[in-house]
Amino acid sequence: MNYKDVQFLVGCTENQARRAVARALGNSAGSGLLVSPSDTVDVRKLDIKINSFADCMNGVSIVEYTVNQLRAKGIPGNMKREILGDIRCVLRVGLYGKYATLLKILTKEQIDSLKESLQRRKDAFLAGKNKIPKSLERFAR
Repeated sequence: MNYKDVQFLVGCTENQARRAVARALGNSAGSGLLVSPSDTVDVRKLDIKINSFADCMNGVSIVEYTVNQLRAKGIPGNMKREILGDIRCVLRVGLYGKYATLLKILTKEQIDSLKESLQRRKDAFLAGKNKIPKSLERFAR
């Protein structure tokens, strides 16, 4: 995972994600801004922990927990609605932008199911004669 993946999964700022990846790579906390998108780290090495009253959750890596939950249970309904509402994802029938992180996490079956939903959404969108942004016109075929 790179810092952009961590930022998406945890919901933190870019600088916080860069610093977390820098610490996992063994760099000092001050050099977090020198981390590039090509610098990747194993999710088990990230030190972003959950603080919880429940003993089973306290101290668990939030990134690793989120990845495991997404693989086990799939995308939550609200996230799926966001993806199906993102015109780039719909017209391209895939996960793009901030959702591209999910391609690294989800199983092939989960991705295929989501792409089927996106294809149905695209067909309905194009059948409704909706206005397509100029930058995405080439995907409307």
